[in-house]
Amino acid sequence: MNSEQTSDPDEDMTPCARYQDHTPEVLIVDDDLRVADILQQLLEDEGFVVAHEGDGRSALTHIERKKPDVVLADMKMPRLGGVGLLREITNRWGDIDVILMSASESPVGLTVPFLQKPFDLEDVLNTICNYPGYT
Repeated sequence: MNSEQTSDPDEDMTPCARYQDHTPEVLIVDDDLRVADILQQLLEDEGFVVAHEGDGRSALTHIERKKPDVVLADMKMPRLGGVGLLREITNRWGDIDVILMSASESPVGLTVPFLQKPFDLEDVLNTICNYPGYT
């Protein structure tokens, strides 16, 4: 039996170069629990700290308690959809990255990243890690 332990050189790295100083926190806001659970598991496996809320109003309450680095918000939800949530976050906290997502529509006239459902993990990671404005 070999008692020698090896460590993975990537084990202590954050999932994105832009988050060298801390583990990034993502808030998923989606009323489809199935989508949120899958997305949460994928992001946690990549090293993100992830929370979930089922609507925009609950997300605002969550953000007041614990501000995330990134919010992934579905466009269509009860009690405040993605665009309304984006406006609230922008007005109240200007330093939270917001990414909108939807299976049925793409935003017109908005300047935030958008993910079309269904999406793959690489698209999600690239969008989070290369958020507009990050240099």
